[in-house]
Amino acid sequence: MEALKNLSLEVPIGSKVALLGPNVAGKSTLLHHLNGLKIPNEGSVKIIGSSLTKKLLPPFVTKWA
Repeated sequence: MEALKNLSLEVPIGSKVALLGPNVAGKSTLLHHLNGLKIPNEGSVKIIGSSLTKKLLPPFVTKWA
């Protein structure tokens, strides 16, 4: 996904974050990857140190991913 190429993001637990950017900047794509609606073709998504894979997603999410 070109919108997220070379992205590295660390958010401390308990912090509040706002995603700001122009149209087609990748804000929604990032959120889709963080909540498991999309799985990256390359690289990885890690949440609290665990890589997000289809095996870790609830069954109702993998149906649509």
